[in-house]
Amino acid sequence: MARAAGKPTHTLTTITRVHFEDRGQDFTWFDLRQTGELVTVIDCGPCQQAMWIGCVILRGSLKEGAPPAIRLKNEQTFHPLRYRALKIVKRRELVAVAV
Repeated sequence: MARAAGKPTHTLTTITRVHFEDRGQDFTWFDLRQTGELVTVIDCGPCQQAMWIGCVILRGSLKEGAPPAIRLKNEQTFHPLRYRALKIVKRRELVAVAV
């Protein structure tokens, strides 16, 4: 299917990768996309993508050395994650736009 003339198919966005302390859990990093005060998990690894993708983190709680406040997909309230964020790295990435 051809795209409409002049409509962008990709946009440049900022992705934040959070590296967590490793205490034997099945994930050690989250990739996040920010929307206002909330930050959504868009990828994680090396495992448990189905569990974490779509969860929301409170932006103000995202600090190196502290566990972020996270809201699971089926919950209404935020709770501290069990693992501290050790390193937070931002990168620019080209992502597809729905047309």
